[in-house]
Amino acid sequence: MKKNLGRMLLVLLMGAFLFPTVGNAANATDLTAQQKYDALVAKGIFAGINGEAALDQNMNRAQFARVAALILDLDGIGATDTKVVTTKPFSDVELTHWALEEIAAVKEAGIMVGNGNGTFSPSKDMTVQETAVAVGRVLDIEPVQGAKVEGVADWAAGYVQAIINAEIDFPTNYTEAATRADLASLAYQAEQVITERKEEEKKQKQDEEKKIEDEKKKLEEEKKKLEEEKKTEESTPAPTPTAPTPTLSKTPLDLINAASASGSWTNVNVTTFANAGITGVTTDNVSAVKVLLESGGSSPRTVSGIQAIVNAEITKQAALDLINAAAVSGVWTEVNATTFVNAGITGVTTDNVSAVKVVLESDGRSSWMVSEIQDIVDAEITKQAALDLINAAATSRSWTEVTETTFANAGVIGVTDEYLVGI
Repeated sequence: MKKNLGRMLLVLLMGAFLFPTVGNAANATDLTAQQKYDALVAKGIFAGINGEAALDQNMNRAQFARVAALILDLDGIGATDTKVVTTKPFSDVELTHWALEEIAAVKEAGIMVGNGNGTFSPSKDMTVQETAVAVGRVLDIEPVQGAKVEGVADWAAGYVQAIINAEIDFPTNYTEAATRADLASLAYQAEQVITERKEEEKKQKQDEEKKIEDEKKKLEEEKKKLEEEKKTEESTPAPTPTAPTPTLSKTPLDLINAASASGSWTNVNVTTFANAGITGVTTDNVSAVKVLLESGGSSPRTVSGIQAIVNAEITKQAALDLINAAAVSGVWTEVNATTFVNAGITGVTTDNVSAVKVVLESDGRSSWMVSEIQDIVDAEITKQAALDLINAAATSRSWTEVTETTFANAGVIGVTDEYLVGI
């Protein structure tokens, strides 16, 4: 799901650039078709026909295939120019065809699938409705099932309707041929958006690598600290008795209880817990265990009592790990309302757990803290409570408890005192 969300964002971005609406129409007219063509020539995407732009000529299927392959940077096409084709991709595309590699590439990518009889018709003009289908596949737009659009063939109506629903400015002469000027405008703006997307993905990768490096440094520092603490313990001489009766040294359990009461954990580390017979304490959870012991009062605890605290912390962390893993992968089969409770997150029920999962998954981050998830749950509870008030008022027609703030809390925007009576 996460991957699909990323592609959806790309589609929305490209829709804004490729097919200008009223809001950005001015930007689309800043450059002429010739200027866009010249810019694409400089980037090796357009080469012209006998050295001429020929923007008034109709666009054919081979030309679209070449530009689509270059824009999407398909494997072996463009700068790498390493694709080798030894078998004809279609029966009417010879191995000597000028766009052989690009036609093979778009076929492999599922962008252009031919005529259904093994042919491609590379020199055939592309109509506007054919271009809509091809553009939809390039951008991974979901066609509207069962759509009917006047003047559009059934096989293209789904993609055309999707473009209409998105309020995209697209030609309506669906059965007429698209021109090379149309192709130049489409390719110019698509190349800009795809380049921007690649830069964003590069930045995200760099951020992830930095995060991993920071975590590695943190682990190394903790390891070094533990080694220094161990050396300190080993080098500290045993106390010399000052009385005939020798003073008994504190047991590991005594050290833990003393630190819990005083708040000073200098002499207590992971090894101390292990020596006391307490299992499951690691460098990852020892700090959380210390906080729990310290906040629970100064009364001495038994090994079993401390073990119960450690086990609860392990269960909490395991539940949080399951939630974070599901938020990244989009697979929630092992996470339910009980998992959130085990992670220390309150308020999650069978009624709102699905909404909470959607928020966590759609954010795109790889790790959440308990407090951050709790904020999301609290916001969802507030939202649902506000929606319940609105629904109850709509049923009873008693709106005394509903204000514009109630609508805002329910996620409904634009409601003001001026419009509240009308609503």
